[in-house]
Amino acid sequence: MIKESTVKKITFILLIIAFIVLLLPVISLGFDYWWHLKTGNYILSHGTIPSVDPFSWYRQGSLPWVSHEWLSEVLLAVMAHLFGSYHVIFFCLFFLALSYFFIYYIWHKEMEKNVLFSLGYLFLGVFIFGLGLLPRPHMISNFLFLVTLYLLYDYDRFSQHKRIYFLPVIALLWANLHGGSSNLSYLLCLVFAVSNYINAKKEVGNTFLKVGFLSLFALLFNPQGITLLIYPYQNMGNHFMQQIITEWQPPSIFQVSHWSIFVLLISFVIGVIYFRKKIPLVSWILTILFSFLTLRSMRFAPYLYFLFGFVFFPCLSKKKVAFVTYPILSLACTFLICMTLFSNGKLAYLKTNQPLLDDNVIRLLKSEQPERLYNYYDYGGYLIYCDIPVFVDGRADVYSDYNLKDFYQLMNLSSGYENIIEKYQFDYYLIPKTIPLAQYLEDSSYEKLYDSSVCLYKKKSD
Repeated sequence: MIKESTVKKITFILLIIAFIVLLLPVISLGFDYWWHLKTGNYILSHGTIPSVDPFSWYRQGSLPWVSHEWLSEVLLAVMAHLFGSYHVIFFCLFFLALSYFFIYYIWHKEMEKNVLFSLGYLFLGVFIFGLGLLPRPHMISNFLFLVTLYLLYDYDRFSQHKRIYFLPVIALLWANLHGGSSNLSYLLCLVFAVSNYINAKKEVGNTFLKVGFLSLFALLFNPQGITLLIYPYQNMGNHFMQQIITEWQPPSIFQVSHWSIFVLLISFVIGVIYFRKKIPLVSWILTILFSFLTLRSMRFAPYLYFLFGFVFFPCLSKKKVAFVTYPILSLACTFLICMTLFSNGKLAYLKTNQPLLDDNVIRLLKSEQPERLYNYYDYGGYLIYCDIPVFVDGRADVYSDYNLKDFYQLMNLSSGYENIIEKYQFDYYLIPKTIPLAQYLEDSSYEKLYDSSVCLYKKKSD
């Protein structure tokens, strides 16, 4: 006879697997995947982490680059060697499963006490994770943030536990896997320290402060050294970058894909009102902080989602459900997995093995060998992957102080665009047919070499 507790565990495991299978078709490559993979291969083949950009013809190898995601890129390249055409699916599912199952590890007792709330929470995660299911370092950052929250809340509630001292190790990994977000490792320590000082828990606050300093010190062990500590704040202060990078934009009520973020925020408000007497000060501070950050930039939505669990699961009261609910749920999940795994897996495979640009235009570019190619921003990563030097690509932080504004000025034919053409003397243009620049090239003395949704123009010889 299977124990009741075992049946409950099996049910939640099957439930998580079912939700992961539902997310298979959402996996996509995005635009930045290609240069991440190329960078990983570059590091492995050259045995060095670049500090200047090797992929753009602009400034010819003297463009400074803070390669703050180098270890994630190496990991992606290794996975590509090991798993071939399935490596993107493996990468995304591995870190998605890590996050989901770690949530269950933390809250399994509370989930079994209140099945309805747990179902809603896990199901909402499908939509939140689905916003950014891409083979990029942010997926690793999501998991590291979750582990960081766990260590901090664990010590805040049970100060006799010493797992908090693993946090500097997490910070060290974070600095090399996704350094742009790693400052959260010590900033969160500071929030917990201040909260405990306010609550007259000086000894606990001192421990958080000490671990915060150790985490800050651990961040220095990266290829960029102290530069990495300043780098995230420079990016946050760069208003031009924040305007053009999609994931840094605030969620929009007019985009259906963003509605899950508003559901999360509304649920948070309802939960805070309902459980207000049980919520500790540190959770109030973090709730306000990450709600504000999520409204400012949707990239913080997974962080708010993880925080949701730490704020509300400890407040839940036990809600009885009939034991038969668990085998019914298990059967439903098993049926869903069996019915959708193959079709969803096939769709994920097709989506993650499609080239961004047609092979014909890539062959044409390689035969023409442009010296000063003006390329559309979203195409840059794939061109890098194909060993074609670019003007710009998805690394906005590399170009923002140099040529990125010029790129947008010319793309939109903003005032003074003629000066940009004169300044750079582009010999080829690879752009989508829909942008204003395409119409200008169409009406001017440029030869069209490739005509599709993507167009390639060549400057005629004088």
